[in-house]
Amino acid sequence: MQPLHFDQINPVTGTLFTFGDANLRFVNGIGMFLEKGDPGYVPYPNETPVPVKKKKPFRRRAKSQTATEPEPIAFNTMSTFKYNTRQNPQGGFTTRVVLGEPVTDAALLGLISGTANTTPQIAEDVIRALATHVKACSAGCAYTRNFLGVLGFQPTSGGSAESPDGFHNAADINADIAISLLRESIDGWQGTLTLEHMGELGKVTPVIDSLINQATGALNIYTAGDLMQARGNNLKFNRANPLEGIFLTNAAGVETRCTVYADIEPLTFTFLIPPGTTGAQTVRMCAFISGSLRTFTYNAQITTV
Repeated sequence: MQPLHFDQINPVTGTLFTFGDANLRFVNGIGMFLEKGDPGYVPYPNETPVPVKKKKPFRRRAKSQTATEPEPIAFNTMSTFKYNTRQNPQGGFTTRVVLGEPVTDAALLGLISGTANTTPQIAEDVIRALATHVKACSAGCAYTRNFLGVLGFQPTSGGSAESPDGFHNAADINADIAISLLRESIDGWQGTLTLEHMGELGKVTPVIDSLINQATGALNIYTAGDLMQARGNNLKFNRANPLEGIFLTNAAGVETRCTVYADIEPLTFTFLIPPGTTGAQTVRMCAFISGSLRTFTYNAQITTV
């Protein structure tokens, strides 16, 4: 017995099925037709079977709900998960991710199709179909918290009004759809991350933008015994405090504090390169700000050539 479709050709007679056909049946409201060999089949006059070419059905192996997710193809945007820390208004500290480069549609489709062993176009069609049906399900308030052991979605609402009858359309109730990866998937992903702390946000520190030789005007080029001018922000410090000021570190790791300063202002100051200084030097500045010692390392070395 096979399902009956509109305008279907009888495979035995080669003509359209008719309403009075003795081999038609309704099973649970679904039209069916009997085939030769089925109980109750009535042969047709001068029956001459017409060969019907049947397509071999495509069967995809069902994936286990607990199957391991495929290993992602490396996408060389960031080698580590980078983040900043900042003060939490409710107390303590929290973090904020440092975003890298955005992933293009072509790159992401290439990764997905490569993992699924298909083409980028098929991957795009499947993703668009998924989005369409997630919206369609959510329109009827249907949801799932575990789709293929990977993600879940559900419709949400919110909005605000002066009275209970102040909501008139979907925009008023802020109708939306929440889509998220399963907690188990996120937990496993977290275990693969390499973290890099990129510093504290909102914490004022001295910042040197440039170092200029006052005798020659050259950037990042010094002569021992000459003056250099530092330009930047939050540069005010106490020249008498040995913990503050400019510190030079040579290739051997020996650090020397500059002791002669002039014109110390928030945006600029001048300092003397100690006599006898040679070779490439890493420049570090320290200043007490809001009760704590803040440090900044200049982004380039200064040299004599």
